[in-house]
Amino acid sequence: MIFGDRNIFAIDADLTQEGLYACINYCFWIRNQLVGDKTITSLLTTELDFISNVIDKKGKRYCNIERVSTVTLTDYLINNIWNPEDTFTTIDNVYIAKDILNNLDIGSNASESFTQFYLFVIECNGYDWFLLKDGNANKYIDIKIPKNNFYQVFEHLKKWIDDSTSLALNSYINRR
Repeated sequence: MIFGDRNIFAIDADLTQEGLYACINYCFWIRNQLVGDKTITSLLTTELDFISNVIDKKGKRYCNIERVSTVTLTDYLINNIWNPEDTFTTIDNVYIAKDILNNLDIGSNASESFTQFYLFVIECNGYDWFLLKDGNANKYIDIKIPKNNFYQVFEHLKKWIDDSTSLALNSYINRR
């Protein structure tokens, strides 16, 4: 199932059943480029934490750092975002509160499908800026997505998962 527009940002996902466990295979599409590994099957309960984390921090990722280059910003985030020492930091002479930086990470390396991928979202005026570094290929991708489109894709995915797993559970219970 595809959620979103592959030319902008989309999530391609399939739900499966492995014995008693609900599982998911999914990846992103950014500018028609595949990101992640859809062949990896992960436990749905684990991946729901990743998906919920993205949705729960909507509105908490605003940062006015649009003038910083993609590569500079992405590398800075990878090298400094998880360092809790300072309360403020600077990127190319732009001061940023560290608690905001901590919200920019949407789950780097948190999902089996995105191992060695560093994923960040910055909410800007009028759009959401998605930054990604593929650590396997040392490749950077950035895209400015229409405001809240990024979150709507995740919300549609979550609703589909909730609806699908509810139907599966009801079907299982009714068979007994």
